Amino acid sequence: MEKLYRNQNKQQLHDSQTTSSSCPTGIYFPNTDLSVWLRTCNKEVERPIPGQITFGKIPPWLSGSLIRNGPGGVDAYGPGACRHLFDGPGLLHKYQIENGKVSYSSRFIHGKSFRRNMAAKRLVVSEFGTFATPDPCQTIFSRIAAVFLSPIESTLTDTANISIHPFGDEVYSLAETPFAHRINLENLETLNTIDVHNELGLIHHTSHPHICGNKAYNIGQKLGLWLGPHYVIAEMDCSESKSSTGGGSNAKTGTNFNKTSQGSGGARERKDGSVSGEMLNKTEFSASPPSTSDNNNKTAAGAGSSSANTNANKSCGGSRVGGGGAGSSEPSSCSAGWSPWSSAKILATVPSRWPFSICYMHSFAITQNYFILIEQPLSIFLPTVPINQLCGEKPIASCLRYYPEEDTLFHVISRHPTKSSGKGRRVFRAPSFFFLHTINAFEMRDGDTDDTFIIVDICCYDDPAMIDCMYVDALKNAHGNPDYAKMFRGRPKRFLLKFSDFEKAPHGTHPLAESEMIVNIGCETPRINYELFDGKPYNYFYAISSDVDADNPGMLIKVDVLKKTYDTWMESNAYPSEPIFVPRPNSQREDDGVVLSTLLYGGENTCGPNRTSLLILNAQTWDAMAKIDMFCESAIPKCLHGWFFPDSDMISAANFSSAESYREGFASRRQSSLSLRSGRY
Repeated sequence: MEKLYRNQNKQQLHDSQTTSSSCPTGIYFPNTDLSVWLRTCNKEVERPIPGQITFGKIPPWLSGSLIRNGPGGVDAYGPGACRHLFDGPGLLHKYQIENGKVSYSSRFIHGKSFRRNMAAKRLVVSEFGTFATPDPCQTIFSRIAAVFLSPIESTLTDTANISIHPFGDEVYSLAETPFAHRINLENLETLNTIDVHNELGLIHHTSHPHICGNKAYNIGQKLGLWLGPHYVIAEMDCSESKSSTGGGSNAKTGTNFNKTSQGSGGARERKDGSVSGEMLNKTEFSASPPSTSDNNNKTAAGAGSSSANTNANKSCGGSRVGGGGAGSSEPSSCSAGWSPWSSAKILATVPSRWPFSICYMHSFAITQNYFILIEQPLSIFLPTVPINQLCGEKPIASCLRYYPEEDTLFHVISRHPTKSSGKGRRVFRAPSFFFLHTINAFEMRDGDTDDTFIIVDICCYDDPAMIDCMYVDALKNAHGNPDYAKMFRGRPKRFLLKFSDFEKAPHGTHPLAESEMIVNIGCETPRINYELFDGKPYNYFYAISSDVDADNPGMLIKVDVLKKTYDTWMESNAYPSEPIFVPRPNSQREDDGVVLSTLLYGGENTCGPNRTSLLILNAQTWDAMAKIDMFCESAIPKCLHGWFFPDSDMISAANFSSAESYREGFASRRQSSLSLRSGRY
């Protein structure tokens, strides 16, 4: 067995985790290769690349598609076109697991912004950290007309490079701007774009909705004449899907979930501490921007692609996906037909605490009976948005304002206000912190006092400096900045919201939430056994390390929130993606299954070729079960979030006839799982 797969067992990971003392003068964090974030995909992988098993064996029951989303590269529109990591176009990665084998493919998300930027070979629409190059032919009057009179899709980017989620039998990629792109899981084709602003009036929504069976919930932000800036909680009924091919329908199961997964092989360390489908976009790109695959790769298009287009046409009121032919480069952009947002209901409205600002929100939490909206003191100062667009100088990020002297507020909103005791919303406070991702939340009841309280687990930072860490210049110069790791220093924390404290608080005040650190290690992109334990008492979460200055920063982490301990898995010079838990069919324990992650490797060319690996970990023992390598001519950038879509074989192995009954089966087992987590806090 290779040296990099050997097991290790250390007792403690020191708080500093720094190795800079042994670094050459002026070079910090030598064990971290941040260039994995700066890679740019210059060619889509339409024809799947077969993987090679280099370690272990893929579990025979594991079958489906792991789809990941993330920025496709800071130079995708030309050298230096993007200043921030979040500005690159969305790139979907597919790791397909079938019959003990794995393959890799990738496709850009072909939204309107992508097509316009690619045609101009520069940013035409401003992104988060980069302002678009102004049109020299545009006068100040035409700029005013563009800002106030043009439809929102003309002035706001529809780049969706953060996450991907199932909405019933359809699959959508999301970011924080009010757009969603429907994706065909069979070939990663962008079928059509939903303008959520047109559907619900939202100017922003989180990248992480909660999927609860055939219901989806998300928090968005709106502007109102009387309410001013405010937040809304929207419910989408995904059972009404009018499309049978949101990603390649399966006639036997009635679901579009396809095949994929991942593999591994690496060192374990215990820590104790408090194809197919024809491309819609046939444009050939120049050597600098990304290029689509060659025409030979298009011969695999078949009936599945035709079926997808036919159904997509129906959902868009008859307009032809692709804008009028097989060779069209434009997926349809419409809201005339059905989408999960077209029949959405607004369940609750919460006013912003600021009259001219609204909180930046990336995720939220949910329990059986409550939504938890976390209003952090990082806000978007709304008056600067049109001013910056008119002046043509500053991007969206310049509108952010952080108020460290203000508290973070927890808005606890009843999911059943008519059943509550007159308390539709309770508000708690905590000293200011910044966060991107909640881990989980759940309700408990004190057996002695009969007091209800809510526990919310979050990956917290002292301030939002980590956003600045992801500018291209900051990433390139990180090894010369001794404070870079401190800017990225975060820890998972647990907050306790006691309802009795709210009842006793003086009118107009908010009780203080109790808090504690769960474990002393940086955790990001946390995932849990989502199907059974989202919003329920739970035991484990899985994450990647955010400690840039660790001896081995590429760690995968399993945290026991009850014992406050953690295990890590690592491989030298490997950088993992968000770990995704996949339960074994008919599993009986919370961690009975596997965790899937993908690996990239440092020291490789940012333009390619690159190696990627699918890693499969035993979720119980945290040992590697399998690792599958794939080699790609193009560069493979580091991705952000993903979702595992089981195929029909895996669904039937769990004794369910369809994806719908598969989800319902998980829902019915949620209640029984609570008996494993009974007891006081």
